Amino acid sequence: MKESVQLLWWVFSRVIAPILFVVILVYLWQYYQDKTPPPESTESRQVKPDARILFTLDRLNKEGKEAFNIVDYPTALKKWEQGLNLARQAKNQRYIGTFIGNLGNVHLKLGNYPKALDYLKQSLAIHQAIGYKRGQGAVLTSIGVVYNNLGDYPKALDYHQHALKIKKAIGNRRGQG
Repeated sequence: MKESVQLLWWVFSRVIAPILFVVILVYLWQYYQDKTPPPESTESRQVKPDARILFTLDRLNKEGKEAFNIVDYPTALKKWEQGLNLARQAKNQRYIGTFIGNLGNVHLKLGNYPKALDYLKQSLAIHQAIGYKRGQGAVLTSIGVVYNNLGDYPKALDYHQHALKIKKAIGNRRGQG
């Protein structure tokens, strides 16, 4: 009996145990292969095209604002026209509305009121269509300024009151002043 137990132990330790060990390793390897995410490729670390476009749109908008703020209107027009073209290619309605509104504000500053109104009303329609309240408030204010400069004070007041109502609704305290 002792010899048969020794024989069984020898067979188990030399044959069955290594086979079980390999089977368990294979099972664990397959299990963790399914659970482990694939290694990050260089492609997945690169910036997605949509993010690049948004970054470029934001950059062009900021560069246009900087030029506008220092009264460099030709540069502001150039940056915002570039941004508008890119936004149209990307079909980004929010930026399309923003750039069109910005172009309207340049024409407002240049005293070209009919062109300013055309741009601003296009921008307002886009912002209303997508429900972008902040953009609506800003554009309504600009349209009010155009009508004020044209001497149409009742229309100007109407647009400013509408803008104020929207700015209060969205909590834009800066735009209420």
